Amino acid sequence: MLYASNRGALVFVAAELGVKIDAKIETGDVDELSLKYLTREVHGEEVVVVEKKTFARPRGPPKRNQKVGNAGSGTE
Repeated sequence: MLYASNRGALVFVAAELGVKIDAKIETGDVDELSLKYLTREVHGEEVVVVEKKTFARPRGPPKRNQKVGNAGSGTE
């Protein structure tokens, strides 16, 4: 992520080093950036992108003093 106040200096240094910038993407919020959006901006067409699902963490073991199945009932 790059703030607008730093962009000019970075573009200047990149040009001095011989780096060619093909595209600039500006957004107001990081939530606007997705793999689908970036792929469309770079390739200029709709490309099918399969996003991997994150690992679903299993539930941990019950607390030591709780009985399994009676959690939160208040009767022991």
